[in-house]
Amino acid sequence: MKLVRYSLYFLCLGAFLILLTTCKKEESDEELKEAVIRTLLQDISVDSIRNDVVWLQNMGTRFCLAGNHRDVALKIRKKFRDIGYPDAELDSFWVVKTFRNVMYEQKQYNVIASVEGTDYPDSVCVVGGHYDNILRTEDLTVVPGANDNASGTAAVLEIARVLKENEYKPKSTIIFIAFGAEEIGLYGSKDFAGYPNGFEVTFSTYSGSITSVDQMADAIAGYLAKVGIKAKLVQLQYSAMREKFQGGKVQLAFWTWGSNSINDVSAIVDYWFMHTTDDIARDPKVLALLTAAGGEMNVEKRKALYKEALQIIARQAYTVPLFTWVTNYCFSSELDFTPHSDETPRFFLAKWK
Repeated sequence: MKLVRYSLYFLCLGAFLILLTTCKKEESDEELKEAVIRTLLQDISVDSIRNDVVWLQNMGTRFCLAGNHRDVALKIRKKFRDIGYPDAELDSFWVVKTFRNVMYEQKQYNVIASVEGTDYPDSVCVVGGHYDNILRTEDLTVVPGANDNASGTAAVLEIARVLKENEYKPKSTIIFIAFGAEEIGLYGSKDFAGYPNGFEVTFSTYSGSITSVDQMADAIAGYLAKVGIKAKLVQLQYSAMREKFQGGKVQLAFWTWGSNSINDVSAIVDYWFMHTTDDIARDPKVLALLTAAGGEMNVEKRKALYKEALQIIARQAYTVPLFTWVTNYCFSSELDFTPHSDETPRFFLAKWK
């Protein structure tokens, strides 16, 4: 659930004055507040801001429909993590846009970092600026955008850096956001602000399953409709759906997954979140945790590592587990039938004795 219903844009110096005087529900001692502001302002570095602007400009293009748009978001996330925000994450959203007579359907990304408030963690102040830039030429690959809006993104990064280095503890939560896909329709800020009137999504599943996956997906779509999510159900053959999923062309998918009769967390998360072909999240922190958990013999340490990984997966909603079930098959002793470890009955290989 989004915590705010609006997005704000700040320039660097002004942001500190607004941030430190409005992100609190109670007035603190005025002299102490002024002293904190002065200390933080003294640490603002012109060179740091300039370097970040040049760094963003040198990416060549940050136009959101260019082929490198995810790489740009990942680089900004790394920058947040490098300055002390290890939980900085990409928040993806879906964009369908016709630009210059070409239809684009793709994921775009906001980059989000935060520092939790000490007294009012549910009261949120947003410091944001969009990192994408406007395209004024025919070439999508040459769009430096130093002023609009590398400068705004650099300001957000500088504020985040100075607050972290000074170990500033705000009473209310501060969220730093580099918004994506703003120049083509304010998509990033609208996504973060939420959808008061609901939204539509393509909900993909596969048909013809003996486990009635298509019927289950239809029921799920009904539940989603009750909370304002209008899910357009698309049923595909398994191979076609998997190809679209691996290509990043599926907004929302419903799958079943056999655990080969292994009642252990590794039977699922290791496959879906260790940079396999079906791992569309490719979260490096999750990968590191799962790798460590897989090599850990101490039961309690192993549980702790998997717990942390699963918390990230849940928080980012990479996947939402729904239910489990056991499938049993009965067959005549007259049938020559061999069960397989993947739990898929190959009846086409069976024959009468």
